[in-house]
Amino acid sequence: MMTSENQHHPKRHCMIVHAYYPLGETRVERQAQALIQNGYQVDVVCLLHSSDKLNEEVVDGVNVYRLPVRRNKQRGALGQLFEYLSFFFMALFKAAFLHQKRRYRTVQVHNLPDFLVFAALWPKLTGARVLLDIHDIMPEFYAMRFKLGMSSLLVRLVLLEERLSCWFADNVIITTHRWRDTLISRGV
Repeated sequence: MMTSENQHHPKRHCMIVHAYYPLGETRVERQAQALIQNGYQVDVVCLLHSSDKLNEEVVDGVNVYRLPVRRNKQRGALGQLFEYLSFFFMALFKAAFLHQKRRYRTVQVHNLPDFLVFAALWPKLTGARVLLDIHDIMPEFYAMRFKLGMSSLLVRLVLLEERLSCWFADNVIITTHRWRDTLISRGV
């Protein structure tokens, strides 16, 4: 049963993910459902899939806000960057708008890309805690995807982006001990 204190300060959590919801990222779905089961109100800001009929809907208790950006894995590095930036700017404004209405306690941003964490700028400035949930470490991901060495300019820029993104977050969630050790070795 909710106490009067909890009614005035409900637990509200926002997730921002450059993926489709539901079924785009099962880890995000499981986390959202766990939060719902523990009394949180959960909003997810995500991509709009061509099969989605609604930009906004409630899915199993989760408020889903889909932004008109579509994933295209066939794009090169510049096309991928443009897709990420398009989603980032839309998510930045959507998160700020939703936060003004709902006042999130926490905003959890799922990578790729790491810099998506800055979409939580307004909530962070107004008191929300920001979590960066790293599913894949970006420098190694890009080095492998574009067949680049770790000392290439693009990968070094991604390393800087990773460090700044982790610095901005209040907490970082990482999927494996190996990647945790890698981030720590890089000064995160």
